[in-house]
Amino acid sequence: MSAVKDPDQVAALVRCFLDSEVAKKQKKLTESFEKIAEANLPWSKPQTSDLSDTKEERLEHASKIQAKIAKNKAYATKKGKFRLTAVHVATIFILPIDDLRKGGWLSHEAHPETLLHMRLQLMSNLVKHYLTKAQEALTIADRPPETDQSTADESATQSMKRSHPERELRSRKRNSSATSPYLEEETSESEAGPSQASKPTKADNDPDYKPKPHVRSEAEKKKCRERDLWRCLFQRTGSGQVCHILPFTWNNTEQAVQDTKAIQDAFVPFFDDSTRLKLADLLMDVTTLGETDKVWNMLYLNPQLRSYWGQARIGLFCKAIGPYEPDKSRVQTDVEDDWVDVIIQFNWLNRREGKPNDEMADKDAMNAMAEMQIQHENEGSPSGQNKYGADIDAMRVDTRTSVLSGHEVRIAMPPKDAALCKLMLDLQWAIIRIAAMSGAAGYPELLPVHRDWNKVKAIWSLYASLD
Repeated sequence: MSAVKDPDQVAALVRCFLDSEVAKKQKKLTESFEKIAEANLPWSKPQTSDLSDTKEERLEHASKIQAKIAKNKAYATKKGKFRLTAVHVATIFILPIDDLRKGGWLSHEAHPETLLHMRLQLMSNLVKHYLTKAQEALTIADRPPETDQSTADESATQSMKRSHPERELRSRKRNSSATSPYLEEETSESEAGPSQASKPTKADNDPDYKPKPHVRSEAEKKKCRERDLWRCLFQRTGSGQVCHILPFTWNNTEQAVQDTKAIQDAFVPFFDDSTRLKLADLLMDVTTLGETDKVWNMLYLNPQLRSYWGQARIGLFCKAIGPYEPDKSRVQTDVEDDWVDVIIQFNWLNRREGKPNDEMADKDAMNAMAEMQIQHENEGSPSGQNKYGADIDAMRVDTRTSVLSGHEVRIAMPPKDAALCKLMLDLQWAIIRIAAMSGAAGYPELLPVHRDWNKVKAIWSLYASLD
């Protein structure tokens, strides 16, 4: 990284450039400097882990967890005795520190080696589920949407008239209905109505009834585009895609729901009981397939940024749900009186280019991973480069400025929707940091398959053969 020049040096460089013949002949260049100088974007300190303070303790826990599991030869590999892998170590670095201490969810003092190993594998399964389901959502997005203009949601046609460039949201007054890769490509600019309900239409005691797979709602996608003003939330470009925060393929079919049920215990370290029950309602109820295919689980993003998100090069953190902040450029009837703001912070992540199943042979290897993360955070979580040395970056077109870690956007929505949006962001934030730190985002196929997924797959293959 090149040395940062002091303000006087920067000012001198700018004056020199503005006096040049190029600047005089290319007025757009001067205009760009003006936009940069006038930009006053919402920003707060990027998110940091507690690794600087807890590194030594976490390394000690990691060593003891590894030693305890290694005593059981059932977990030995062809290379020898059990060793923690990169995704295991990333999990230990990301989990709340209390979950590693005595009595915690991954405490080496409280649990036998069998449970420790199972839970480490379960967190790996969670990351795999997130990444592979996101890729599956992309595949589905390539298919033409099933449309039914006769059932179009008229409320979704309300246009949003908003011109203030610093606010990232606001939708027209309307009733609210109520996922590597990612998220879904736009497949059609035509606005179809909502997909048909996936709830059972036969009696609940009918053992042969299987709910129909959920088809993506074009009406919900349109609500997202209109709410976000048909422009990327962060880059402000006009060309973009509606992206799910959490892949809707977690619960678009009954088989997907069964796969999601298998990894629900991995939510325990990150959420309290009531929140986990809410996640179960949203993601694991076969009578409401596609429950997360709603505008509160969608963002409008530039294709480049969407790609970075899917590669775990960026993560979105929900700062808070705050009061709606009106501005002078907007008529107050555009939103309901009780609407609130979901405040989302952009963060560039430190993505490891290695493989998630790389063995961390000793404490030195684990320490190197921790130090890389600490350095990234100390530098303000900058954008980086890929393994070929190409820059990973994004620009905000209306201000000619880079999209920096800490940049905030606000999205207005009803309080109930805001709580659900925050829940989706919180789950994404927990998973995507492990995916980035471990290198899993680049090699999801190397993560372990949950022992129940093959059973689910076999059962559904049998069902398919009988149809």
